[in-house]
Parts: sequence; C-alpha cells; structure tokens
Amino acid sequence: MLLSGYTEVRQNNIKCYLKNNAALKEMAAEAGEDALNAIVDDVFIGGMEAARKHLKTLRESAKKAVEACDKKEKKQVQASWNEKIASVEEIVEVIKEANWLYSKFGEGKYEDILGLCKIADIETIKGKSWSLTPGAYVGVAPTEDDGVDFGERMAEIHKELLHLQAESNELMDTISRSMKEMGL
Repeated sequence: MLLSGYTEVRQNNIKCYLKNNAALKEMAAEAGEDALNAIVDDVFIGGMEAARKHLKTLRESAKKAVEACDKKEKKQVQASWNEKIASVEEIVEVIKEANWLYSKFGEGKYEDILGLCKIADIETIKGKSWSLTPGAYVGVAPTEDDGVDFGERMAEIHKELLHLQAESNELMDTISRSMKEMGL
C-alpha cells in the first residue's frame, strides 16, 4: 500500500522514535530490523486490529514456547516472551498516541481540544475566580476504547493466577517434605 507523503513523514518520525527507544533497540537486534519495521508498518497501516493480531500471535507463540520447555526453563522462557510482548505493546501504544497527536495537531495549527488544551483569556480566568486548574477550562474528553476485551483479559489473568497458585502449592509441598527430611 502506498502512503501519502504526509503519512510517510509521520510514519518515519514514529519509526525514528521507536528505533531510539532502548528496549525496542534490543528487540530489533534480537528479532531483526526488518521484523520491527514490519510490525510498525502493519500497526501503522492496519491500526488497532493489526496490533491485536500481532499481540495474539506473540501470545500464542509464547504459550507454545513455554509449554515446550522443561520445568526448569519455563520461568526464564516466559520472562523472555513477556519482554517481547511488552515491547510490541509499547510499539502499539506509541503509534496509537502519535496517530492521536497527529490527528489533533498534524497540520501544525493550534486548536482547543476537549480534555487536553484550551486557550483562556484574562476575562475567562477572572470569571473562574482566577483559578488555574486545567479542568476548569479544558473539560473532560470522552473516553476512548482501549481495544482490550475485558472478558478475555480477565480470563487470561485468572488462568495465570491459577497456574501461579498451583506452582506455589508445589513449592510449599517441596519445602514441607524437605523440612520433614531434615527433622524440623
């Protein structure tokens, strides 16, 4: 897909920011520069739907990798995958926020934006008893969908909690057996 010149400049600015981010530099080194560019391109062009697909694929890959490991390696492998997933989530967040900012200020012209900014003259400030509390002027922006399916995320958290609880029980049993063997 060809991008307009303006969109290309936005995309390049976002890529430049991402490439200068320390955690993402490490991810690019590990996954390869092309892989990072592919994620950025897909998310930039495809939006949140593409982001969800990348994250779902990563989570599935992580699950398979952790299941394929022996018991001693699971925590290390899981931590490694969690870092990768967090990096992609960070990429998605940066692109989402950058797109939002460009949608508001992309032309380089100031506009009052509900919940973000507003120019207030002296008479308006005086009318509010000289209060400089931002909320008195900018108001509250409408809430935006964060793209996270609450039910699905809660199910993931619950499943992880059950797994951790089972692991904790195993460790407690091991400790108890060891204590009995030592005669304590």
